[in-house]
Amino acid sequence: SAGVTSSPSTLSATVINLPSDGSTVWARLSSQIDGAWQFMDYSFQAMTALPPPSVPGITVGQVQTTNGRGAVTTEPFGPAAAGDILVVLAASSGPETTRQTLAITGGNLIWRRAIRANLQAGSSEIWWARADAPVSGLTVTSTPSRAGFDQTVVVVSFKGARGIGNTVQANAVAEAPRIVLTTTRPGSVVYAVGNDPAAARLVGIRTNRVLLSVYLVAGVICAIAAWVFIGRIGSVAPQGLVDSNLDSITAAVIGGVSLFGGRGSVFGALIGALTVGVFSNGLSLYGLDVLWKQLAIGLLILGAVALDHWIRRVKA
Repeated sequence: SAGVTSSPSTLSATVINLPSDGSTVWARLSSQIDGAWQFMDYSFQAMTALPPPSVPGITVGQVQTTNGRGAVTTEPFGPAAAGDILVVLAASSGPETTRQTLAITGGNLIWRRAIRANLQAGSSEIWWARADAPVSGLTVTSTPSRAGFDQTVVVVSFKGARGIGNTVQANAVAEAPRIVLTTTRPGSVVYAVGNDPAAARLVGIRTNRVLLSVYLVAGVICAIAAWVFIGRIGSVAPQGLVDSNLDSITAAVIGGVSLFGGRGSVFGALIGALTVGVFSNGLSLYGLDVLWKQLAIGLLILGAVALDHWIRRVKA
């Protein structure tokens, strides 16, 4: 059975011994306002939390959680390499009449507050700092402006992150302040824009610039391919590569590049190009008419696109 512990000086309660087998748990929150009791019922599925999804280019390092009352200092944290981003998620109870705030210090690092939510009693804040040099044995202290209240401090290190992107603030039971880390790897940015341009724009990625750079690189590669083709046949013909556009799309799709964006690799596209080349040469050696050859390649594209769509539906 679950147990509830709370403090008269706070508006929070801790529930322990909850199930983790996926069963439904109901909770009723009640309060007395102007002599009248009001309540709200909530239900949720109790289960063991899954690990957070991995972000291309960003990996999670060490995670440390410390609980206490008043000013809280963590145990020695690290090691963290130069360039790592350290993020502190701190939450403290507070008085009902005065807003609570927190200040993060430690390790001779420059700590910056990313976001704060303290419109209700207490405060939830996210701070971050960059390790300009390798650090080890780092201790982080969270000092509240109003002492004597319970506090939880979580320190997380991230590798491959450039800094803090978008931030979101909320003051409700189902919401909390949150941040988005940005990465410096160009490939990760291209995948993000291809998978969901709107979400990529919200986290601070300049989607128009990414699209322009991708098309620019593709144009340069096409120009190099054209020079190779000219050297091969020794002349220039406007209709010399009329079927190459269809062949390139087929090679990319067969190689695992999604036409819906967000997935694919150079190695896969290379394998797809070899597959299309062998398939096309086989049809030519068989003596198949050019129109039937294009039809066969088109059917190959339709099959690859249908398979890609089915894989996306299964994963969703």
